[in-house]
Amino acid sequence: MSVVSVEYPTSPDTAPDVVGAALGYIYGDFFGLKENPFAITPDPRYLYMSPRHRDALAHLVFAVKQGGGFVQLTGEVGTGKTTLTRAVLTQLPSNVTAAIILNPRQSALEFVQSICDELRVPETTGTGSIKALTDGLNAYLLYAHSQGRRTVILIDEAQNLGVEVLEQIRLLTNLETAKEKLLQIVLIGQPELRLLLDRRELRQLAQRITARYHLLPLSADETAEMVKYRLAVAGHMQPLFTDSALRLVHRVSQGVPRLINVICDRALLGAYAETCRVIDRRIVLRAASEVIGEMPERKAPKINILAAAGLGITVLGSLAALVYNLNSPAQAPTLPAAQVVAPPETSVAPGAATTAVPEPLRSEIAAAANPAAATTPVTFAEALNNAQLRADLDSAMEILSKRWSKDYRAAKGFTPCERAQSAGLTCYRGNSSLSQLRQLDHPVILKLVNSAGAERYAVLMEASSGAATLALEDATFNIAPGELRSFWHGDYLLLWHKPAIGTNSILPGAQGIAVTWLVHALDRIEGISNEDGNVIVYDDALSARVKAFQKRRGLIVDGIVGERTLIHIAGVANDPPSPRLVKPAP
Repeated sequence: MSVVSVEYPTSPDTAPDVVGAALGYIYGDFFGLKENPFAITPDPRYLYMSPRHRDALAHLVFAVKQGGGFVQLTGEVGTGKTTLTRAVLTQLPSNVTAAIILNPRQSALEFVQSICDELRVPETTGTGSIKALTDGLNAYLLYAHSQGRRTVILIDEAQNLGVEVLEQIRLLTNLETAKEKLLQIVLIGQPELRLLLDRRELRQLAQRITARYHLLPLSADETAEMVKYRLAVAGHMQPLFTDSALRLVHRVSQGVPRLINVICDRALLGAYAETCRVIDRRIVLRAASEVIGEMPERKAPKINILAAAGLGITVLGSLAALVYNLNSPAQAPTLPAAQVVAPPETSVAPGAATTAVPEPLRSEIAAAANPAAATTPVTFAEALNNAQLRADLDSAMEILSKRWSKDYRAAKGFTPCERAQSAGLTCYRGNSSLSQLRQLDHPVILKLVNSAGAERYAVLMEASSGAATLALEDATFNIAPGELRSFWHGDYLLLWHKPAIGTNSILPGAQGIAVTWLVHALDRIEGISNEDGNVIVYDDALSARVKAFQKRRGLIVDGIVGERTLIHIAGVANDPPSPRLVKPAP
């Protein structure tokens, strides 16, 4: 395989790299490590291949070897997409030329120019015409094809691509011979990429995606295995973290590999400072407080590059002195307490890792950072404006699925609704008022807009005439309906369990099991004891009952049991059983 473009390392004189080197040297000898096991650079040797990562790698390698069209890899920030991409490059055949685009924030013209530059297409540098660039690229691809070579373009951070650029990329995949495509595109991005490609104007591109895979965070067991694996690669074969420490690493990091590395790296430094050769829960807790910083409830954790290295400028100065006075690798001095401090809180650097720590850990980690710190209640408006708090559709679907006793993370599918469907639930999108949702009586996902105009998603868990209870990540908020209306314009997504009737609608004149179910459901709603229940035809009498139900529920009175009417009937009849939005009266 020929890789035309590479990601150049940071300049050696940058502070974070100097810090990383110093840290690796100091605690590396103390723990018998030949290199830093928890560096956050995308080194394929340190890629822990969880079942999800193995599956993703197999999908990508197979799709790229097949050639043609688009391949899509998505995952949350820090789940290992870039490292997995490097692993894909190592497994490609020698006749594949791969180029990597690291900066997708370009115009369509600039983007095509970047592709030509990365592939070193001759006589295209400085060309100011997309047509001229495309002609030159086509000639290059045809020549490569005649030599038995194939070309792949990998686009990182693809969720930042503009619609115009994506359309131009689609047009590039039209470059082909009579038998095969000349160019394959791999789109690598955050979950927002999937939402972007769901847009109607991009449906032609979406239809050309031949393989999709979404990386999920690691489980608790996988987190422990990843830590042990990376330590083994670095030369440490014996247990270093206790089981309780590894469980805490998973809880704080939420299974995000980049954050696992950051926390474990800081824990090694903390253990070295205390001359501890075993890392327990107390050390991990302190490491989390120093990496993430003090966390009153109103703030989500922020990690910048220095924080990722595990220290502030003060600690860097003290380390320099320690290196100078270090007598032997076996003796590790204790850092002065005043200098082992949490890094100063700064704004998040582009690409920096962020996470929202579960509520039960917030006060514990804050206490480790500052025992005297007092938490400040966060308002719902502040939570919506907090960009670090998970409030995307995936997060909301996970919360709502739990109300149905379903495991959303284990579900299969590429889109949220596909994953819900694999768990036995169906999505229904609508626009309504809060009073109408109370009548519908199902917990739903609300599409909200914060004060900055960003879309956020929360789950409406309970509703009464005077209050609404909403869930965002691990927190719940009780707000007044008037306050909710300032964020919500009526859009909602509902999950429901379809009755086993084999159809999505029941029309007058219908026959069979669907009509029998409808009769029994209406009997239950109306309190009728119908021992016979042998109606098998949707006749005028049954249509009149349906219309009466629709009128009572404020639905369109047409006698047609469409999806919305079906949701209402199934919900009121509780067939199949479903979670409720309104608490029953005592």
